Amino acid sequence: MSNNKPVESNPAAILFLNIQKGKLGEKIAEEDYVQNGYKIIKTGIGSDFIAIKKFDDSEKPFSELVEVKTGNAKTTKRQKSIMMKTKRLGKKYTIYRVTDAFLDNYVRSNPGLKRSEFIHEM
Repeated sequence: MSNNKPVESNPAAILFLNIQKGKLGEKIAEEDYVQNGYKIIKTGIGSDFIAIKKFDDSEKPFSELVEVKTGNAKTTKRQKSIMMKTKRLGKKYTIYRVTDAFLDNYVRSNPGLKRSEFIHEM
């Protein structure tokens, strides 16, 4: 008797794929911000990273907290709380959404992507 369940009915496989999608989504978001002149600082405190950009020498650097979500992922209660506190302090908190279609295209367009970075078996 085989214990190979389809991914849709295997909670461990679904969790693993979601973690991989999340990691790839973060990589995509970080690349996007860096290409647009931002410096990235990883946080892991209710957001994935802080993006910082200095527009010129006379201005104070602009920063925003960024939470990356892939597919249909939702924000957690903690993330929502941090988002509200951040906005009350007059800071920017961004939800950066990466769709499944974009992930699929990214994986197909990057044949050199290490399998350990993202296992694509949707």
